[in-house]
Amino acid sequence: MDYYQILEVTRDADVATIKRKYKELAQKWHPSLHADNRSEAITKYREVTEAYEVLSQARYRVIYDQYGITGLKKGASNERGEKVGGDYQFISDPDEVFRDAFGRNPFTEFFDFSQVTPSEAKGIFTEFAQMSIPPSKEKAKPVIHDLACSLEELYLGATRRVDYEKQILQADGITTKTEKETATIHIKKGMKLGDEVVFPGVGNVAQNEIQGDVIFRITEKKHPLFKRKDSDLIYTANVTLGQALLGTIVKVTTLDKRILSIPVNEIIHPGYTQIVKGEGMPMHQAPPSTSSLAFSPLPTASSSTSPSPKAKESKKGDLIIRFEITFPEDLTEKQKELVAEAGL
Repeated sequence: MDYYQILEVTRDADVATIKRKYKELAQKWHPSLHADNRSEAITKYREVTEAYEVLSQARYRVIYDQYGITGLKKGASNERGEKVGGDYQFISDPDEVFRDAFGRNPFTEFFDFSQVTPSEAKGIFTEFAQMSIPPSKEKAKPVIHDLACSLEELYLGATRRVDYEKQILQADGITTKTEKETATIHIKKGMKLGDEVVFPGVGNVAQNEIQGDVIFRITEKKHPLFKRKDSDLIYTANVTLGQALLGTIVKVTTLDKRILSIPVNEIIHPGYTQIVKGEGMPMHQAPPSTSSLAFSPLPTASSSTSPSPKAKESKKGDLIIRFEITFPEDLTEKQKELVAEAGL
């Protein structure tokens, strides 16, 4: 929708010219004169009135001229990143707008309203009311990206900056273009495969749509030492046959670079595991995380249901140690004698 084209004026037209053309077109398209195509007339009359309402008021016109109809109705960011516009919706009675401008109904000077029956008048005003209510809009499909994270990032928490693309409306309010953005993503401790970081209302948008979300979905990179199962970590220790029989100490370097020395005093048999309580992944109980975008003044959101930092630190899964026993390829005669003496 181009307000200047609707009023048939140039972009540098002054307020007097805009008002004169508005009067001319409002009288031309008043539905009372278009019994055969009243629906079209109501649309035209509404568009003419909306165009006049915007272009005759400097505070709306300056936003429209710089940011288009999208900036006018939904808002936009200026060069300093501040939000401008977004406070205009056309909900006015077109006849009221005309009366405010000229002090009378657009047709009282040459149309006899005494000839209009009450039911006809009611029908006209009902149609105006329906046209003034903005149509319901569906939310645009979200922009979804996988976010591959290391186990270290999911254990310690991390902040990542990720580039992505979205479709946005151009200044004409109709066509779209691709825009590149950068998101600052806060990865919470204990997040896992399938968890999502959601940026609401900053994704794709097209004509007659509510702006969609941007979603980053957590995936997990393969780790050389650990496997993850929910909030537990699984570590496989390699031991010799002698260690399996006589006991040993297993040293494990954790994801936060601590070294655990874990004594194993029982005989290690195939399938044997040892559990170290509280040395697994942090338990992330919060709902999907919402973060702030680098290009937007939106604050970084936090969940009121998230546990306190101390509570988070105290709730971890377990470290499960599995064992692989390395058998000797051969034994010396002396070793065989010793094994025989031991009755093994």
